Amino acid sequence: MKDFRELRRIVEVTDSASRTIFQEKKAALDRTGPLTSSQSSLETRGKDIMSIMLKSNASSSEADRLSDAELLGQMNVMIFAGLETTTAAVGRTLYMLAKHPHIQERLRAEISDAVIAYQSSDVYSHANDGSGSVRLSYDALMSLPLLDAVVRETLRLYPSLPVLSRRLVG
Repeated sequence: MKDFRELRRIVEVTDSASRTIFQEKKAALDRTGPLTSSQSSLETRGKDIMSIMLKSNASSSEADRLSDAELLGQMNVMIFAGLETTTAAVGRTLYMLAKHPHIQERLRAEISDAVIAYQSSDVYSHANDGSGSVRLSYDALMSLPLLDAVVRETLRLYPSLPVLSRRLVG
């Protein structure tokens, strides 16, 4: 019974976080109109899955449009479905970096250089919360070629779904 209560608590926390994110994204969409991927504000950028779902839903016909409850349900499904695969991918990436310290060293240098460049940019001065920690922007992370190569190679060697079984139905 204790395990069930703990599971229920976890589901409630996840649902609460999903509702908060959903309301924030929906409010951003209402404030700015349809989101586009070319908008520069992180809040309205539209590169996250919830923004994409909201944009798609808003542009659907009334008959095809999902309710807020259905969108929240989809969000929770994606969170739980992505948890194991993401955890495994991060673990395998760290394992590969531990096995190849020379690559780990190069990757640390690439990330350090990106942090230094980001800290000297105008974007950082506007985004700095004073905590001393640096959170690279999405675009900054996407511009790191070695990071991209490490992640892609790890996923190539250890795919999230290693076996796709197909069956002919006829």
